[in-house]
Amino acid sequence: MKTISDYIGQTLKFVESAIIKQNCELKAGEEVIAKIRSPKFLSSLMAVDGSLGKWEFYRPSFWKSAIAIRETGNELPIATFDRKIFSTKGTVHLPKGERLYIIFYAFKKYFEIQNSYGERIVLFTPKFSWGGEKTDIVIEKKSAVLDKYPWIIMLVWYLAAQRKRSHAAAAAH
Repeated sequence: MKTISDYIGQTLKFVESAIIKQNCELKAGEEVIAKIRSPKFLSSLMAVDGSLGKWEFYRPSFWKSAIAIRETGNELPIATFDRKIFSTKGTVHLPKGERLYIIFYAFKKYFEIQNSYGERIVLFTPKFSWGGEKTDIVIEKKSAVLDKYPWIIMLVWYLAAQRKRSHAAAAAH
């Protein structure tokens, strides 16, 4: 079975459907590595399915911004993501005290995943096209944590989609 580290040196892509913004594919060329979709329209629950496994991202509480991650079919989360209000940096809390950081830069046109030493391991560069939104993804360093929990890459798409939705709602008011 392939790991995320096997894709070092290749440009992966998030390809978002132009029709249904709640669906996205992670691709390496024409190979679909994973799909993320919302089982219910306008739901905060997102399901990831593919060679990376089957996972669900969801908000355990309406009142908190934390996101929980669980394997499909399980009730308990194996990881959580949280970020402080007005912070561009969020933390993915993994089993055994492992952590990764997801950083959305406010005025830069990219975002990234950093390891616990602050080193960038994955770079995301969003691009707009008429056929739907795309994001180029470059795995820069081998990471045993990312190989173990490959859904983290799809979590970044989920977080970016949530940010876009909340910015659009704020602009509408």
